[in-house]
Amino acid sequence: MMYPIKCFIFCSLALSLLLGCGFSTEKRRPAAIEKRMKERSIKVISEADILEEVRKKGDSITQEAQTALLEKLSTKIAEGSYKAAVSYCAKNAQELTDSLANKYQVHLKRVSLKNRNALNKPSKLEQGLLEAYQYTFEQGGSLNNNVQFYSNEDSILYNKPIFIGSELCLNCHGDKSNQALEVKEILKDYYPADSAHGYKVGDLRGMWSVAFSKKQLVKSM
Repeated sequence: MMYPIKCFIFCSLALSLLLGCGFSTEKRRPAAIEKRMKERSIKVISEADILEEVRKKGDSITQEAQTALLEKLSTKIAEGSYKAAVSYCAKNAQELTDSLANKYQVHLKRVSLKNRNALNKPSKLEQGLLEAYQYTFEQGGSLNNNVQFYSNEDSILYNKPIFIGSELCLNCHGDKSNQALEVKEILKDYYPADSAHGYKVGDLRGMWSVAFSKKQLVKSM
């Protein structure tokens, strides 16, 4: 009849020894499991966080694209002539933007109300944004990048205005009467329906358009 009392005393001693050695009665998870649980925990990301990330990445991608394109064109002009630059632009500019689009997993293009390359024709949404940019520009307002959230869609659209930055641009985009004959000829060959001319330095040329996947963007944050 004394057995239960002995068992109770033994269990109490065992528990005291465990606690004395630094053990707890709570279940302990291995460190690896704890790490995985933290990684899988839900991260709260607000619309403001997404907006900031889109602007940051959009600025970076378009700056890289713009710099790469201008460097290539400047090199071609130095190596040969404006004809070589137009030829490069016609054959390789799209390839350059496509490579950056693949690199960052976005949809990247340059669009304008006065197209040279048919591939740069704006969508209906982009058309509206370009017209808003043009109106603001004509009214003397400042133009900045903007972000459009598509309703009920995964895409987020980033846009940044493109300006005629220097006299160099006018050799291909200025008044046709001032273009060199070789430039006129090659533009006619490559772009028979070209309307991207008649600009002055500082004019709005168009805009960069970068479409991000919202799911993919959030996943990377």
